[in-house]
Amino acid sequence: KYLGRMFRLGSEDRIADPAAEAFAYTHQGTMAYIGQGEAAAELDPNAIIKLGRSSITDHLWWRSLYGEEDHLRVMGFAGFTIWRSVYFSRLFSTRNRWSVASDWMRTAMFGRPAASSAQGTAA
Repeated sequence: KYLGRMFRLGSEDRIADPAAEAFAYTHQGTMAYIGQGEAAAELDPNAIIKLGRSSITDHLWWRSLYGEEDHLRVMGFAGFTIWRSVYFSRLFSTRNRWSVASDWMRTAMFGRPAASSAQGTAA
């Protein structure tokens, strides 16, 4: 976001400017689509849910469920649901959301199209 704004404004010389807004990276987790309605997700709840000065993984209910783990690992259909939710929420425009949602619905109802018809080249 920071570098994109600098390049868009043509301010490459300001990137090293100490008065410019600093870049901060926050790792919120890792997700991978495996296929056939399954995915793997490793999430950092501390980066997603803010509880003031304390972290969510320090609370007793978290420790009673997950022990000393600071990351939540989800696989299978539950991971796929999380992956799709995050993917859909990160789409920029309403047009993209409608397009992706209709594509997912069409794929669920009729299956994936053959490669030749998806490319617009009839055999």
